[in-house]
Parts: sequence; C-alpha cells; structure tokens
Amino acid sequence: MRAFAIVVLISISFFTFFSCQSDKQSGHVANADFDTLRFKIETLVTNITDPTAMTVAPNGEVFVTERKGNIFVYSPASNDTRKVGEINVNLGHEDGLLGIVTDPGYVNNGWVYAFYTPDPHKEQRISRFTYSNNAIDLSTEKVILSFPIVPERHQGGCLEFDNKGNLYISTGENTKPTDINGHAPIDERPGHEINDSQRSAGNTNDLRGKILRIHPNPDGTYSIPDGNLFPKGTPNTRPEIYVMGCRNPFKMAVDKLTNTLYWGEVGPDAGEDTEKGPKGYDEINRTNKAGNFGWPYFIANNKAYAEVDYSTNTVLAKYNPEAPDNNSPNNTGLKKLPSTQPAWIWYPYDDSKEFPMMGTGGRTAIAGDVYHYNAKNKQGFPQWFDKQLFIGDWMRNYVKTVSQTDDGKVAKITSFLPTHSFIRPMDMQFGNDGCLYLLEYGSNWFDNMDARLVKISYQRSNLAPIVKISGDVTSGAVPLKVNFNSKGTADLDGDELVFEWRFDEGKLIQSREENPVFIFNKPGSYRASLTVSDSKGNSSVSEIEILAGNTPPQIDISFPSHGSFYWPGDTVNYRVSVKDKEDGLLSHDQIKVKEMSFSLKAKSEAGGATNSQPYGEKLVQGSDCKACHQLTNKSVGPSFTNISQRYAGISDQKITNLANKVIHGGGGVWGPYVMSAHPQLGIEEAKEMVKYILSVSTVRKIDASLPQNGVVAIPNSSLNPAL
Repeated sequence: MRAFAIVVLISISFFTFFSCQSDKQSGHVANADFDTLRFKIETLVTNITDPTAMTVAPNGEVFVTERKGNIFVYSPASNDTRKVGEINVNLGHEDGLLGIVTDPGYVNNGWVYAFYTPDPHKEQRISRFTYSNNAIDLSTEKVILSFPIVPERHQGGCLEFDNKGNLYISTGENTKPTDINGHAPIDERPGHEINDSQRSAGNTNDLRGKILRIHPNPDGTYSIPDGNLFPKGTPNTRPEIYVMGCRNPFKMAVDKLTNTLYWGEVGPDAGEDTEKGPKGYDEINRTNKAGNFGWPYFIANNKAYAEVDYSTNTVLAKYNPEAPDNNSPNNTGLKKLPSTQPAWIWYPYDDSKEFPMMGTGGRTAIAGDVYHYNAKNKQGFPQWFDKQLFIGDWMRNYVKTVSQTDDGKVAKITSFLPTHSFIRPMDMQFGNDGCLYLLEYGSNWFDNMDARLVKISYQRSNLAPIVKISGDVTSGAVPLKVNFNSKGTADLDGDELVFEWRFDEGKLIQSREENPVFIFNKPGSYRASLTVSDSKGNSSVSEIEILAGNTPPQIDISFPSHGSFYWPGDTVNYRVSVKDKEDGLLSHDQIKVKEMSFSLKAKSEAGGATNSQPYGEKLVQGSDCKACHQLTNKSVGPSFTNISQRYAGISDQKITNLANKVIHGGGGVWGPYVMSAHPQLGIEEAKEMVKYILSVSTVRKIDASLPQNGVVAIPNSSLNPAL
C-alpha cells in the first residue's frame, strides 16, 4: 500500500477545517479585417526542457534547442519530433546551447549553425554542422567564430541570416549585474573588472555586448560585409561589429525583404531614477545601418547615466550621447566612441508614458519576426498583418505586433490574441507557409515541464470544431466502466459533426457516439481521445488520461464535537478512517495523518474580510513573481516556503522593509541574482504580497504521523505573528 496524508488547514481569522488526501490518486474578438476566432493554435512539440531557440528551415522542418545541448527536429511531413543531436556544453550562469539557424542553402547543403558555450567554460562559439540522415553530424563541426568570456551572465546568443547570406550574431555584455543597484555597470576600480561593461559593450575592440555581422564562406572561414561599424583595418576595433552598446540583445530578427535588423534589449533592474542615472528600461530596437546604441552609458531614448567614482562613491558628470568617451582602464578600444542612437521602443517596470500599451511588471523584451503576406498561403496570416513586426515579452507573457510608417517610425502597437495565455514566449518565426511558429519556454526559470512549440495558422473558409472531453471517473479498479461525455463540443460554423472515439491509444475507431460508454478490462494508463470532424473536412482532437486498475481510497474524517468550525484556543477532536476497495480497511501504519496551519485571511473588494483567496495571493498570481519563485522548490530565486520559514515572526517594520524591497528590487541575500523592481505596486499592495508569502510555510509542522483518532489544539495567538 502507498501512504496517505491528512492535511489540517487552520484559518486564524475565521474557521478551521480538516481535509484528507491520499497520494494513491493523484470570444469572439472582432476586427475590421480578420476574426481572431479563426486563428488555430496547434501544439507540435512537448517534452522539452529549458528550450532556448528555434528556427524554421526552408523545407518546413523546425529545429528546437535545449539549453543543456540537445537539438530536436519537428518534421511536418511525418508530424513527429526526434532528437537529432547533442552538443557538449557548459551550463554555468546563462550559458549553454543558446542559438540555432539554418544556412540559406540548407535544402542543398544541410548546414546548421549553433551558438554555444563549450565545456570547459572559456569561450562562446559559433559553429557550423551538417545535418543529414536525421542527425547532426558532430564530426563535421567547423568553428566559424569564437571569443573569450568569463563565467557571468548576459550572453545574447541569437543567430539570423539576411537575404545576402550575412550572419548576424547577438552577444551579451558578459558583466556582473549585481552590486550596482540596477544601474550601469561602470565600476573602474582594480579587481572589479567584472562590474565594468566598458570593457565589453563599450569597447570597440571586443566582441561582447554587440551584434556582429559576418559572411560565412563555404570553407568555414568568414569575410566582412561592407557597411559594418568600423572598416577593416581600423586600429583598436573589430570589423565584425555591426551594432555596439548592447546589454543583452537576447532575441533578434532580420526582415528578409529589407534586411532591417530588430532586437530585444533586456535592460537593468533599477526601479526609479537616481542621481546615478535613469531607472531600468527594456528596449525593442530597429536599424538598417551600423551604429552605437549606447550601453553602458545610455538607455531608452538616450537617457544618460553619470560617471561614478566607486572608490569614493562620488557621482560625477553625465555622459554626452553626441560624444561619449570610454576612459575606463579596462578598455582596449577607442576612447572616442560613435554618437549613440536612441531606442525604437522602450518601457520600464511601471507605466510607460511613451508606450503605455506595453503594460507593467517584469520585463524581458523579445524581437520575433516580420510578417510578409502571400495570398498563396491558404493558412497564412491575413493581409492586415503585412509588414508588421511581432514582438513578445517573456516575463509579461504576451505577443504584440508593431506597425510602422514608411520611414520606420512606430505607428501602432497591437496585442496579438489578447485573450490567449502564452507561457513565456521565447522565440518566434514565420515559416514559408505564412504560419507563426512560437516557442514557449514554460512557467519556471529552470527545469520547466510545460515548454512547447506551437504553430499558429489562420483558417479562412471553415473553422475546425472545438472539442471538449470528460469522463465520470478517470481511475478505478478493473473492470473500469467510464461514461464519456463530449459536452461543450461545438462547431462555430454550424456544420454537422462526426465523432470518432479511440479509448486505448489504438488506430481503430471504437465508437462514433457523442457520449459513449467504455469498459477497461486490463490495468494500465490509457489516453482516450475524441476526434471531431466537420462536413468541410476540418477536425480537432482532445484527450483524457484514464488510470485503470486501482480504486482511489474512500477517506472519512469525523468531528465528534461541534463540527468543523473552530476558534483560536479551541481543541479539535477528530477521527480518520480510510477504506480501499482492493485492500479493505487500512490500518494506522498504512496511513499518514499530518497537520498544517495557514492563514486564509483576505481582503474583499468592498474592503471587508472574507475567507476566499487571500488578497496577497491574488497579487502574487497576477505578477511576475512565479517566473523566479516556486512554492516549494528553488528556482532562480528561493521558494516561497523558504522565504516564509526564514522570516517567520518578523515585525511589522520588517514586513514594510521587505515590501520596499519588492517595490525597489534588490539582491545578495539568497544568491547572485537580483530581484526585479516592481515600482507599479503601492506599498500596501506589496505588504499584502509579503504577508501572503510569509503565510505559506506551515508554522506548526509535525513530521511524525498523528494518531488516527486524536486531538489537535488551536493556538490562542495568531499562527503567523507577521499577519
């Protein structure tokens, strides 16, 4: 038998109740030119972890990379995905396998380019491999370009080709972002080189913090195309540099029609302006010529940072965008830098005055792709999207489109499928079929389980059916009888529907009824599926998992005294019994009874109190907190449980201090990563979020099992003094 657990939930404000669980069971948005209901979202690839990049080959194959070095290929011909290679990479900080792109002549030569960090951790490398016989041939590697790095963050890693066969490579500043309170890293003190981005992004003789442009040659070498920032042979410069002054140009796009370059610039963490410089901004940048985009001296529309003497913490004069100087002792390039270009779109944590449609919250700007309408693509996007740039934000979980004037100015920013919930949009590209292929990273920072590659197409003539599937039971002993139901299945065109049920993952159709009954006679895990087709030939599929062979136990908790409502200071008498169909009445050694206490305190919209979802929890769920924090497991930041345990019982003043840290950002307590600022929050909202997080940990925690029949005393005092 497996163990069982009783969970005791105690509300310090209103009531206490018992529950017991066993681990045996576990719009129509109209537009003048198109209808959002006609967009079809298909999941092509799942079971990928920490995906970093994707690229659509000219023949429709889609390459997807995992940070840990795996490469997968989705084939539209066979509608399946296979692992085709694994590159040995270093996974320190933000390193790993970061970028991938196919050669313009891929259909004939099979060449694939990868941006990765080899192990040991000494350099970043852009290599070319040959893909043949459904495999990346690692023995064909030709290192096109490499450059030294140090073990730090901000690595860029995106690869794109233009229509002239030039390869664009985005590289991050490779600088430590902590110890500077979210401002520009320009610490020139000896021993602090890792905190000085003047040695990389501001250095004309260094390939980091740049977007490089080279022309790969068939023999594995490369040449320098005309029009880069520094002509070949210019002293103290690198001719590969096309754009300099980048912090972390993580994702970029090249419009294959015009060769215009776009990139998302992930900005710093400062939540407010100070004498040292402006608050942090993310940027979407655009250029069709070489230039300096300012970092670490400028951000947004050339908002200037001040030079700082960190030996005395003295703030000096602000930098001049018309004539920036790099006087850092860590600079190996030119002292006089090119004048700087302002960002195209920029937005902070809080409301943007210039671009309010970008929203508020955490920021990770993603440049996607430019769409070009082709009437021959029957599932391609509508003409309304022609020449629009698709962008995303990894933290804000949205995709938007940017239309622009003939001279390249932003005309309008529009939300794309605003009612759809994207899961950390990571990379996107239009295929030759006019459909958008979108890589979603998944909910968590590391080791996510819900990453996927989706294809978004547009149905012009007839909509595929909407399919819903359910069963009255989903687990139990065999023979297991399941009454299946298709309630909610519909066709928006009003077409006659055909139902095809497959109950045991076989190819044979086992029922055509709308609500069939099926009996599972053998133990096992089954994926029952319903395919619904309309009279025009469109179809959709939905699945449900059925576990046959074991019946969930029946759990009974009784309260011999006065029911399930209690007050602080009361005692709770309880009796627990568990019956299992296969094993009968379970004994105490087969059951685990445990107690947990937490607050259900919340604030209602009317300003009163209610025992519904805590107000602070609602704020947390509506924010970007869960991108970096999980409930019980460590992510890039500590778990809420660890935070709650660490700060249990703190004073009201310390709660206010933590709330201010949520608003203004900070770091250094839990590790090297900096917590983003949230200046859009008010102090009372931040305090409610802190109170909720502090209430997550079980204050009264008993590891040993309680007796099946016993008494639990509810404390007179508040379970969490912080509340």
